Amino acid sequence: MNLKTFLIIAVVLGGIGYFFFKEDPKQKAAMEAFAGEVREMAYLLEHCGEDIAMYCREHNGNVDASYACLDEHERSLSKKCQAAIAE
Repeated sequence: MNLKTFLIIAVVLGGIGYFFFKEDPKQKAAMEAFAGEVREMAYLLEHCGEDIAMYCREHNGNVDASYACLDEHERSLSKKCQAAIAE
């Protein structure tokens, strides 16, 4: 393969790669929002893990129901967890 053929193939493959893997602003914003939610959940689990585990057992492992239950029973949560939720 000569240099000219190699360069043509490289440009074509590069163009195809750019088309398929270019950064989409909407997708990037969605990924950043999801990452923010994951960080928030990790922070709450770090500070409220025992409380969430207790409520998870009450709600058969349904995490969404556990968070709703945490909201309802905020006064009974540990001080560490209450401080984390307040932030």
